[in-house]
Amino acid sequence: MAVFAAGGGTWMMEVLHADGNSEFRAARTSLGNRDAPDRRIWRMTMGLMSRRRTQEDRRRSLSAVTADLDTCLKSIHAFAVREH
Repeated sequence: MAVFAAGGGTWMMEVLHADGNSEFRAARTSLGNRDAPDRRIWRMTMGLMSRRRTQEDRRRSLSAVTADLDTCLKSIHAFAVREH
């Protein structure tokens, strides 16, 4: 899907500053020189979308996500190999 216009979704980047503020930047991809000798025809720019106070990171830990994935994969495997 990424080869189609807007098919790659919206990519955002949070830039953390030492003063406790964050900037949020969005990527924009555009077609450059189609005949570029190095075949690097895509151009990407990052534009400032907003600024605000940095929020506490509330995401789950990687170990918790890994444990959940392991449990799910074991359940999928058990379902796939059971006799019908």
